[in-house]
Amino acid sequence: MGTIHSAGMREADQYEVPLSRGESDVAPMALLATVVRCEQLDDGLFNIGFEFNSSVAMVDEGSRQLTGYPAPPH
Repeated sequence: MGTIHSAGMREADQYEVPLSRGESDVAPMALLATVVRCEQLDDGLFNIGFEFNSSVAMVDEGSRQLTGYPAPPH
């Protein structure tokens, strides 16, 4: 997963990424992700890459929760 952020993050730091889909009846969940890349962009923002540490089943469930569909196959 990638994101643009206003502050840099250290590689190997871990974060919980909360997942929720509006007013869904499904309880919110979070996936554990590790920073694998942090590059400063010309405009002072940071391009940050994460790798999920959660099981494939948890990532799939997170995708279903956000989009209503399973994660695409690799």
